[in-house]
Amino acid sequence: MYYLILISNMMNLSEIETYINTHLESISVVTTILGVSVLGLLGYMFKPIREYIRKVSTPKDADILVEYDKYFTEKELEKLNIPYIQRIENNIERDVFKETTEFLKSSEQVLIIYGESGVGKTRLTIEISKRIKGSDIFARVFRFKRRCLFVNLRRYQSPKDVEEKLNAKLLEKTVLILDDYQYNMEVFSEVRNNAFKRNSKLIITTRPIFAKALNDRLELASVRELHLGRMDIKGILPENVDGSLKYAIEKISEGNPAITLLAIDYINKHSTTNDSVPKSSDKCKIQNH
Repeated sequence: MYYLILISNMMNLSEIETYINTHLESISVVTTILGVSVLGLLGYMFKPIREYIRKVSTPKDADILVEYDKYFTEKELEKLNIPYIQRIENNIERDVFKETTEFLKSSEQVLIIYGESGVGKTRLTIEISKRIKGSDIFARVFRFKRRCLFVNLRRYQSPKDVEEKLNAKLLEKTVLILDDYQYNMEVFSEVRNNAFKRNSKLIITTRPIFAKALNDRLELASVRELHLGRMDIKGILPENVDGSLKYAIEKISEGNPAITLLAIDYINKHSTTNDSVPKSSDKCKIQNH
């Protein structure tokens, strides 16, 4: 009797297996739909909780507008606080800082600085901030009263919190810098609206893939674009780098200044003391502007 039951069960299992194999694709589709539906329902149910957590975690005492040396971490500043140099792109000398000052003179509201990662977008905004803050003449000509500040969106996620902070802090004409814009920043509209109310200017750095979306979000604002490409890295390399080492760094970096500096640091770490290359922060002979 036991063997008969076992043989019967085996036959049933065989039939079930055949049925599953025949309808496997349909079963997979149904399972996927059910899974997505459940995840969507859970996401909807927990959205109020996420919003609550996000608002509670926003530090009310954090500044929304900060100087560049308060915006970046100490480790970031170590890489970014290097001498500003004049660029040579495609054998053409460019003074991108002068191009930026032309924007400050103009009636345009927004400057979009775009380019791939590591080409110097953030470094340029730091130089702008330094010069507006450090020069009476520069500040007076452009009437920004030494006010060039980074918008500290790292600590603010809620548009309402941003609006409240800007209303309290943005009391006069200022150059506002938004570094590394990405298209999903919910709070961007609040920053834009508050800046334009006070006749302030926006300088925004972004990557090429986000430039179009950024232009769309600026709507009717008057916009100027500044593209930073790859550059001749000769101005970055110390004088004692030549021959095969120079060729190797040029080939590795392909004109990207950030990669060039990383290559120099790597060589320093893996060379003897006598053969090491000066650190990026010690390049006294780089042409400054």
